[in-house]
Amino acid sequence: MHTATVLSMHDVCVCSGNGNYLTAEQFMWFLNQEQRDPRLNEILYPYCDIAKARSLISKFEPDDKLAQAGCATYLSGPVSEFSSGFG
Repeated sequence: MHTATVLSMHDVCVCSGNGNYLTAEQFMWFLNQEQRDPRLNEILYPYCDIAKARSLISKFEPDDKLAQAGCATYLSGPVSEFSSGFG
């Protein structure tokens, strides 16, 4: 796990105004702007859309919001392969 990514996720949670969770839109922004490897081909590895963000959130949270604990689980687990074109 990359420290800068964890700090960025914390910053996104705090700056969202919610402090404790990310909405699907905020999580999508985080995945596309902070975690995605910019060297990836956009056709083979498209950017995350709102449906994919919601799908990922649903793996960790019952609501359409990703709490900080869910963020940590996502970042430390194999699902965080988004940065290399998640599977």
